[in-house]
Amino acid sequence: MTSATQPTVWQAVLRSSLLLTLFAAAFTLLMSGAYQLTRAPIAAAIQAEELRLVRALVPPSPPARTIREITLPEAITKALDLNPPAKGYVVFREAEPELVIVPARSRQGYGGDVVVIVAVNKSGELMGARVTQHHETPGLGDYIDPERDRNKARPWITQFAGIPIAAHPGPWRVKKDGGFVDAHAGATISARAATMAIERGARVASSAFAQLVALANRERGNDEKGNQP
Repeated sequence: MTSATQPTVWQAVLRSSLLLTLFAAAFTLLMSGAYQLTRAPIAAAIQAEELRLVRALVPPSPPARTIREITLPEAITKALDLNPPAKGYVVFREAEPELVIVPARSRQGYGGDVVVIVAVNKSGELMGARVTQHHETPGLGDYIDPERDRNKARPWITQFAGIPIAAHPGPWRVKKDGGFVDAHAGATISARAATMAIERGARVASSAFAQLVALANRERGNDEKGNQP
């Protein structure tokens, strides 16, 4: 091969750059396609898991309840420290509204955000709570999730059931900080974050109870029967 036909250094660099660009474009296109294919199933799985936890907060006694999904107004979504669009639920016992269930977030967890759902009745009582998302340390801070709490007889989060919200003006704190909420020694950060999210959700749901019920009555197409016999 003569020198006239040999690629120059710049030609070699250009060829390598072009190949890298084509590879990056193909990889990006592949990842984008994979994301588009998996986004809907992942979102559906998250929604199904949240609905399972919502049902766990609905009283088991007959008659069967109707769970109505609603899209939370922007102001309420912001008060709950959530990203829009956010969903909530209103539970009807026959034709009467019984519970409002909303998610809420705290950004103060040991491993990041802690997201909960809380159920509040029309009398302003917190009827229960569940953790839906967290990144707390397994075997240490993850006891805030009743499914991972080693105390199966009385999981940590059940202490919030039946609390009259107005009787605890707040802010709600763990006992180590002078409050009323029990926490496990060595893992109070997780309990603080969950407590913060639970209080936030409870106060918003209680103050907006009538507003959310009215919204649910306008969104009658999103009904689902509860899991009661």
